[in-house]
Amino acid sequence: MSLTYHQKSLEILGVKPKISQSQVALICSFEERYALRLPAALREWYSLENGFELLQEISAFHVPLEINNMPSIQKDYSDIFSVYEPLPILVENQWVWHMAVRLQEGENPPVYIRYNEPNENWVLHANSFTEWIHALSWDYVSFSKLSFAAMNERIISVTPETHERLFGFQVVAPETYVGNVYFKGEKLVRMRKNDINFLVIYRNTVVQFNN
Repeated sequence: MSLTYHQKSLEILGVKPKISQSQVALICSFEERYALRLPAALREWYSLENGFELLQEISAFHVPLEINNMPSIQKDYSDIFSVYEPLPILVENQWVWHMAVRLQEGENPPVYIRYNEPNENWVLHANSFTEWIHALSWDYVSFSKLSFAAMNERIISVTPETHERLFGFQVVAPETYVGNVYFKGEKLVRMRKNDINFLVIYRNTVVQFNN
């Protein structure tokens, strides 16, 4: 079978997609209980057999949320559960930030991040749920098994000077913004040169990378 939203991510991870009927039933029960409908991209991922365990693996030390736990975690930033508030999907391992989607923003909604400080707003982290999963998968495969020294060689913090040396690099995976499961930056661009993957991190700089 081939997936609509997450085929590339599973190919990166070397996993064959298989739908779990028990997960489908869980999603239907959740939607009925809370009078909501999950966007199609979320339904597809959470319908996968071992999809939650896979998300745990690629999220490193952070805490992805099982569907039935999402309403209780939402109360960290909302007085009562509401479909009009962002639905949390992952929490930083020390509860520093939440990531969430807005159910009203289409079948493949953007992913937002909110730091748990007074007066913090939700800001864009990934352009879609699909791109979020894809970026997590690419980061995991590219960096999780590297030594600290080897990882440092594959991560480039951009300055106007280093930006000039990116000639010949190709963008190969979705970019993300405002923090990352592993790294922090205003924008994170996933690139390849000579069959080696690099993460290019823009921090406090106005330099832009044109695809």
